[in-house]
Amino acid sequence: MVSNDLWFVEKREDLLQGIGKVTVRWAAMDLALANIATIILKNRQAALALIFRSQNAGAQRLECFKDVVGAARELDATERESLISLANEFKKLLPDRNEIVHSPRIVWFSTRDEGVALQIKGLSKSGILKDLADVEQHADDVGRLLGELDAIFDELHEKYDGDEG
Repeated sequence: MVSNDLWFVEKREDLLQGIGKVTVRWAAMDLALANIATIILKNRQAALALIFRSQNAGAQRLECFKDVVGAARELDATERESLISLANEFKKLLPDRNEIVHSPRIVWFSTRDEGVALQIKGLSKSGILKDLADVEQHADDVGRLLGELDAIFDELHEKYDGDEG
């Protein structure tokens, strides 16, 4: 048997698809960070280890990435500033990402003049019921930042890697 809360959530295909989109886009961000770190460190295995294996939380991965970028001698000031700024923008989105991906969902019924309304709320770590962040807007925001990160990667790859792959 499935709990009522879970049953109501699983019937919302739009919510499940949105959560999936958010999850996939954040994973793409991790890969983009590793790809850029590979160019900076000139060592794919070291970059993968730093981004994927040594850092368990998103904030830690972003801070580690910022450290790598900040220490990169071959990057010019504009490149460093752009990458660190993007990492900070991703970091601002982390609380919403964590809420979207990790918060348990609670079905909340309320009465209104029109009748009974069903809402799905998130339960915060402190036990407070919260309206869920706008999943689609969050996915769009992450997608926009990913586009900017990919554009910087392309420039760095052309400038520092050439045809090495």
